[in-house]
Amino acid sequence: MNTAQQEAGKVKSMNIKIYRPFEIIEGWYMQNSTSHCALLLPPNPALGGTIANAVLKAVNDAFISLGFSTLRIRYRSSSNENREHDQQDAGEALDWLVSKGAEYICVGGYGYGATVAVHTALRKPDSNAFIAISPNITTEFNSLTPCPSGLVLTAEHENTFEHVKSIFSSLLLKKGASIEYSNVAGANHLYTGYLPEIYAKVCAYLKDSLKQSEAPGQKVA
Repeated sequence: MNTAQQEAGKVKSMNIKIYRPFEIIEGWYMQNSTSHCALLLPPNPALGGTIANAVLKAVNDAFISLGFSTLRIRYRSSSNENREHDQQDAGEALDWLVSKGAEYICVGGYGYGATVAVHTALRKPDSNAFIAISPNITTEFNSLTPCPSGLVLTAEHENTFEHVKSIFSSLLLKKGASIEYSNVAGANHLYTGYLPEIYAKVCAYLKDSLKQSEAPGQKVA
């Protein structure tokens, strides 16, 4: 049994519904013992993306192994034609985590979910960090909010590393911005056979991010 499986045995897992005016946001919540939480967003639903996606699950396992509670939400639409709509849902889900007493929140996602995650993190001051796995972002960011720290991870054989890095470079102009880039050698967009590398990279990033947030003079939330 690996560490994630051991930690998962200590958490309460449940389907949840977040009731908002004219909408219900559904998701899978894994409640852990600390006040650290992660909101995780799946890839494009039009291409079969769900909260059970293997890459997203590897990211989820990394958070669980470090004592985080995690919330993976389902998109209400069956396509990614309305990113604004999905960002609103993600923002509502993040507010729900805050209402549960979360003190450190990371927003993460894979593919389309990574795009929604980054935009959500930029819009919500409650987010402390973001993790973007193979984001399909095509234009530079334009946000007036502070930029949280982040990890951007791409696969070698999707040939997007330099492009993605150039897109994210605009965020480094923001005060306090700190973005770490990592490329998984040998992997394609699906990361088949490379999930342990994703797990390890996410764990390493989170440990460092938490250490910095808890340093003297730093606020966690």
